[in-house]
Amino acid sequence: MPLTVKDLDGCSHTVDGAEVIYAEAFGQKCILYFENKKAFIYGYPLCEFRKKIWQLNFFRKLDRSLAVKICKVIKRRAKKAFFPNDIILKLGRCANSRLKYYLAKYHLKFPARK
Repeated sequence: MPLTVKDLDGCSHTVDGAEVIYAEAFGQKCILYFENKKAFIYGYPLCEFRKKIWQLNFFRKLDRSLAVKICKVIKRRAKKAFFPNDIILKLGRCANSRLKYYLAKYHLKFPARK
């Protein structure tokens, strides 16, 4: 699903919405974070982003300002969600408990420790 976004310098880009790992509300816009550690500003609120790719890409809303792609979470520990490429997202109490619930609901298991 192509999305038109702007980088932090204001230049427009077209990106694939399926590559977003989490989205965060930013006033009347939202910031989309990608696995390659890039962030882009999407010109619409988080609710509009969710409408476009909600069921398509396994996103779940953790709190009022945060939506996460559940299948990209590597582990959850001490109110933090860990993603590929050393991306760490700090979570509030409510978001942490919702993430725990969604991981259990969809039976997503973390890789076994060595």
